[in-house]
Amino acid sequence: MKLLLQEVYYKNQGKPATKIFSIQLTAQSVQSIAYNDPHTARSRPTSLLKKESNYKKVFDPKKSFKSILNCCLIYKKGHGFWLKYDDPAVKNKTSNFKLHLAMILSKEYFKKSNVSFKEVETVDMDLINEDLFDVAITFLNKEIDDYLLNNHETNLINIAKNKVFTDYLLERLKNKYQTNILSLL
Repeated sequence: MKLLLQEVYYKNQGKPATKIFSIQLTAQSVQSIAYNDPHTARSRPTSLLKKESNYKKVFDPKKSFKSILNCCLIYKKGHGFWLKYDDPAVKNKTSNFKLHLAMILSKEYFKKSNVSFKEVETVDMDLINEDLFDVAITFLNKEIDDYLLNNHETNLINIAKNKVFTDYLLERLKNKYQTNILSLL
């Protein structure tokens, strides 16, 4: 309730909407990036915080506010790049995967598949740029295509809400970064 009042307070103060993150968007961003759970954030956006345990996990006062803010900023920047992306076929395919895209952006930033909540605090937002976005959306687009080849009985909306697909993405990211490390040796 306190967070909702703060959101209304800042709107009433004339702060631009682009600088205010709703509770729902904040929860979805944190759930996707810090907890590798974009499918739940996508499938249950309004009920995500109804359980006290979920609320406490997302808005844990012991966790860094900067990490929470950076999750929102990563999502917002990724969404902004997605809106300007000029390939309509890729945009259409990825429209239900913007939370997955935010998760991938954070992994691409750190070049690893397992990013801690504490590490998200250190993100330099200037480095979440169009080049990084292009890598992330190319990866996501390819992985959606590959997943559909083996799971052609499903559709994009169901895939976006499915833990199996998130696990698939995380495994592919893990393989990608292990391959990159091995090629440096």
